[in-house]
Amino acid sequence: MDTTQYIALSNQMALRRRMDTIANNLANMNTIGFRREQLMFQEYLTEMDDVAMDPMAEVSFVQDYGMSRDLTQGEFITTGNPLDAAISGDGFFTLEDPATGERRYSRNGGFKIGVDGVLTNNAGARVLDTSGAPITIAQDATDVTITSEGSISASGELIARLDIVTFPNQNAMKKVGDGMYSADEDPIPAQDYSLLAGTLEGSNVNGITEITDMIEVMRAYQSTGKFLENYEQMRSQSIEKLARVQ
Repeated sequence: MDTTQYIALSNQMALRRRMDTIANNLANMNTIGFRREQLMFQEYLTEMDDVAMDPMAEVSFVQDYGMSRDLTQGEFITTGNPLDAAISGDGFFTLEDPATGERRYSRNGGFKIGVDGVLTNNAGARVLDTSGAPITIAQDATDVTITSEGSISASGELIARLDIVTFPNQNAMKKVGDGMYSADEDPIPAQDYSLLAGTLEGSNVNGITEITDMIEVMRAYQSTGKFLENYEQMRSQSIEKLARVQ
């Protein structure tokens, strides 16, 4: 296989990974708190051992080197559930994985009260307050309210305040499933935010944009495939002609 085929195949591999990312975005169009992702590409230079001529020794490939996350706000969805909360602005809810005790972070503010009275998300992760403790609300509590700064009250009494944090590099956060992230960086208290009670933040994926990108990727992939097919036919014809000359 010569360098032309190597380069074309590297392009197809990058397009395939881009298609997978687009498909994942479309699959999460209705996922609460989901943020659109896209691959980042760069030129990758390498020397090919089987290339004799020095000017052609260094070959340029396309390579994906990371994932970029769209941090724009998703649309707000009014639910009327007093335990639901959406973050308007910058920040993440702080959660605790019940199995490992590790910190998790999420934009999904769809909460519920468990059988033990602990406030959790739909995956069972405990919602934490600013002191790092799980928030407990009595099953028979009435008039549960969440203020714009995150204070939770029930039956006329202040219970706790939601721990809303942010990170210097949000693109470095890693997905761990169920709309939650882990982070290697230490969290810092979020400042530029306001909570909307009885509301959830929808996905920021634009279906029309993703479908347009998908069509573009499909055409590019097919075009590269056609190029490889034509190139292989040209090589075969050249070899046949050389064989006849000899």
